Amino acid sequence: LFATVPLEKPQLPTYSSGLKDPRAAHIGDRPVYWPDVKARVATNIYDADKLSPGNVVKGPAIVEARDTTVVIPRDSTYTLDQYMTGILEQR
Repeated sequence: LFATVPLEKPQLPTYSSGLKDPRAAHIGDRPVYWPDVKARVATNIYDADKLSPGNVVKGPAIVEARDTTVVIPRDSTYTLDQYMTGILEQR
């Protein structure tokens, strides 16, 4: 038996884009070992819950959340889009 039920496509909530500066989410820095430089480097740490759409975090950086950690290499950026989805891109 194979059955289907037509459903409406759900509408995802969208959020307006704000400032690119993620300073409000910055919670400090700490030494982090980066394999590309083979050394510990003072690295900016950000709170994922405090980031807003439009914020751009430039690597090297770390974004900490309750359920995950995003490592942003030095040649990359991490941006939140209008759906609060994190996008990691190489510069």
